[in-house]
Amino acid sequence: MIESRCNENFLYAFMVFLLSVAILLTAQCASARETGTYLNIKRDPVDNTIVLEASQVHLSDVLRQVEQRTGIRMHASESVSDVKINKNIEAMDWEEAIDVLLEDFNTIQIAGGKKGLLSVRILGQKERGATSSAVPGTKPQRSSASRSPDNNSSVLGGFTETQWRELAKGPYRGPLPNQLLEDPAYREFLAKHGVKSTDDLQDIRKAIRVRRDARKQLHLIRKQRRKNRRR
Repeated sequence: MIESRCNENFLYAFMVFLLSVAILLTAQCASARETGTYLNIKRDPVDNTIVLEASQVHLSDVLRQVEQRTGIRMHASESVSDVKINKNIEAMDWEEAIDVLLEDFNTIQIAGGKKGLLSVRILGQKERGATSSAVPGTKPQRSSASRSPDNNSSVLGGFTETQWRELAKGPYRGPLPNQLLEDPAYREFLAKHGVKSTDDLQDIRKAIRVRRDARKQLHLIRKQRRKNRRR
């Protein structure tokens, strides 16, 4: 009897403790959002995209969370580690998410072939209008494509979701497949991104621009689909 009561008391105390912790965490999250400081990184359960929302968070804190989730080594110089990040990112993979996160910084990105991105070193903030220079043996950061709906991709548009997927698929930092250039439907779109020959298909920076633009359009399609579902 005594042992049973002890177990009941312990269970009650443990449940009270868990409830207190939950209330405290909820209050902290609410306080963070009220003050405009929060960080949320997750996988969208619907389309499995990576969602990263940051408001007034130090770059070093964001990088720490990304490194823990991906295993990609992230290092920021002291000059930028305390820069406040304000981003709302939706990406199809971590390499794309990291590129968008660091689009305003000069970086050295080291990739390991099939292993993908291995490490990123953030050197400093970009000057307006500046672009990153290539560093031998590394993957340079490329300037981001516009994410506004009236980008060239939507003007050229007319592509179905399946066609956008053909343009977006493949390793983010891999060359583009030859069949894209062989299909007349894609040639004008590819030309707008500087892809006009088989040699251009092997240019990783051009491939990134093509895939980034196509993935942006897929994001817009998904968002519109979600809006339609809520109606």
